[in-house]
Amino acid sequence: MSKADERNDISIDEYIASIPDEAVQQDAKTLIDIMHGISGAKPQLYGIGTIGFGVYKYEYTTGRKGEAHTLAFYPRKARSRFT
Repeated sequence: MSKADERNDISIDEYIASIPDEAVQQDAKTLIDIMHGISGAKPQLYGIGTIGFGVYKYEYTTGRKGEAHTLAFYPRKARSRFT
């Protein structure tokens, strides 16, 4: 996850407050506390709503390189996505 993917136009608190369902808001706050405790990393908002914690770099034997979140979730009413 590069710096180019980071969102700086809205804070995580503002993003969570913009979620219409209060139960999803509360779930997101709880997950932030849990994932921050596990990773020790500060939460960062990416893309259109992924909340990530830490970044790790990887490289395949083929030479392909990339970055991914150490932990992340994408809060949604129907189903939250975890990585």
